[in-house]
Amino acid sequence: MNDEIRNKVNKFKDLPLEEQQEIKYYLPTLKLSEVMTSEGEEWKVGDIFIIGDEHFLIVEENHVPRNVRQAIIIRKDLNMRRGKEIAQGSHASSAFLSRRLREYGYIKMDELSPEIQQWLNGGVAKICLKVDSEDEIKKIFEGAKEAGLETHIIVDSGKTEFNGVPTITALSIGPNYKEDIDPFTNHLKLY
Repeated sequence: MNDEIRNKVNKFKDLPLEEQQEIKYYLPTLKLSEVMTSEGEEWKVGDIFIIGDEHFLIVEENHVPRNVRQAIIIRKDLNMRRGKEIAQGSHASSAFLSRRLREYGYIKMDELSPEIQQWLNGGVAKICLKVDSEDEIKKIFEGAKEAGLETHIIVDSGKTEFNGVPTITALSIGPNYKEDIDPFTNHLKLY
């Protein structure tokens, strides 16, 4: 093990046990069999394995991580220009952070939900889906919101499209656990 990795691991092990457990909860994982070893190294479940700047928690072989994702839903019935669709999807994706910034003026990681922390520290997985009506997007929004999921509906001002009429264009659900989002999105087609 090179000195840089050894120092990072040692610094982590110097943290109080409570902080170590909290940090481990949000790390991506590697199964023990996936960990690269060199002569004289011995790794065990619960150790932190470092590759470059990436930190991974070593887990048991039967470990099944909970996937966190964000669903971006775009209204195809509006026939928006491609750039407009991309912009609306981007607004939807970032809405959960921008809303917090507007409300509080700052964002602290430890004040975010475990799902959002895991998502931000991981691969920020997204899936882009499409609907064909305003009624459909509203129904999905209401159901996901009622279920307590992170939801944000985007209403475009209508300045560049829609003849000046404010129009619902996109929706984001999440970051939340995939199994919590799926009941609201499984029937939708990929964009």
